[in-house]
Amino acid sequence: MKKVEKIAFYLYIVIEIGLYLSFLIIDFFTKSDSTIIKYISIIIVNLASLFTIIINRKGNYYFVLGLIFTLISDTFLLLINDYYIAWLICFNIVQNLYLFGLKNEISRYFKIQLLVRLIILITCVSISFVTKEYEVMLSSSYIIFLIMNILTLILFCKKDSKNITLLIGFCLFLLCDINVGLNNLGYYFPLDQNTINTLQNVSSNLMWLFYLPSQVLISLYVKNKDQY
Repeated sequence: MKKVEKIAFYLYIVIEIGLYLSFLIIDFFTKSDSTIIKYISIIIVNLASLFTIIINRKGNYYFVLGLIFTLISDTFLLLINDYYIAWLICFNIVQNLYLFGLKNEISRYFKIQLLVRLIILITCVSISFVTKEYEVMLSSSYIIFLIMNILTLILFCKKDSKNITLLIGFCLFLLCDINVGLNNLGYYFPLDQNTINTLQNVSSNLMWLFYLPSQVLISLYVKNKDQY
């Protein structure tokens, strides 16, 4: 690792830990809004990934694009706090970009995965047009794609340090999304208000407990110089 890259790497980790601890303290122990800190942390994840690509002139570009679309999703979710369908579309794109990023490792199964995902997407979109539950169906396809990525890493990819780092990142991503689902459970099931309040209070804090580490770990995978 070049000296400049090494310094930048440690600086990146220190900054992210600082931001992570900052918004966790705000979320768990105060009633202040930590939205801007969270958004800045995701911007820095993207900057770090772009820096890695630029300084090495190679890397896993699909994962960089995935992180960029994640930032776009977080822009809709955190800053605009609207257009949730656009947010979910972006996250569907993210999980499929990650599949393309793993293409070299799963070349024998890549086309089959693409076909399966296309069928899943068409099915979910078709159901959404009938039921008008666009957010539910886009959430379903996104979660399915994320789980498929996790299973792909477990079943078909080498068990080296980079893939294990990515696998942990994806698992943390899934834990974040489970809490997103719990946070919205009251909108779809007849729960009493106390249960809804408890679920929302707990899950809203746990989302980012898992989310930022997942994105940092995914960004570290961009250092994989064997894939393009």
